[in-house]
Amino acid sequence: MTRRALIQRLFADHANTLQAFFRRRLREQRDATDLTQEVYLRLLRANETPIHNPEAYLFTVANNLLKETSIMRRRDQRRVDLNHPTAVDFLKTDALASDVDLAYSIDLAGQVRSLRSVLPDLAARCQQVLVRTFEEELSQQHNAERLGISKSMVHKILTQGISHCRKRLAQEKPL
Repeated sequence: MTRRALIQRLFADHANTLQAFFRRRLREQRDATDLTQEVYLRLLRANETPIHNPEAYLFTVANNLLKETSIMRRRDQRRVDLNHPTAVDFLKTDALASDVDLAYSIDLAGQVRSLRSVLPDLAARCQQVLVRTFEEELSQQHNAERLGISKSMVHKILTQGISHCRKRLAQEKPL
């Protein structure tokens, strides 16, 4: 029997048990189903090393996936302070420098409200990069080290965040 067939059989035999494992630990049924499928995909992607205790390996993969999911959710829940003056000032100044209509730019209070409504649309990491860059005046290298990502990724996140804010502010411009 091929390795793929063995994995399929192992997964078929334990899929319901895996789903129950995830359901007990998660709120959403849909998440349990998704994570069960992810276990199967990870088993298929695993290297060719022989698995001596397939059932134990299956639940080790499931447990590690559960931990990863928990860590990712905690990271996503961390949000930066949208009322921080430095972040708002930077974005406001950047928006004023863009092609936004002059009459719209004069209404600073409205623009601050607009910025506060736009920033929550950004991913937590993007918000962190924006605030750390302009509030804490961190370089892209320091940002990268703090977040555990590459300097080029920080640059990309920063560029996308500013671009998103510009576009959203332009869309919200009153007629």
